[in-house]
Amino acid sequence: SAYLKAKAKLHVAEQAFNRAQFLLQEQVIGEAELQRRQAE
Repeated sequence: SAYLKAKAKLHVAEQAFNRAQFLLQEQVIGEAELQRRQAE
């Protein structure tokens, strides 16, 4: 269903965002990359 597809997409986006936040804390990526990932 469309609901399940949207839910799965949200889950993937949340994982990517969480990973980006972790990497930012580790100073592996810059603020610009975090913002780019947030915009996805």
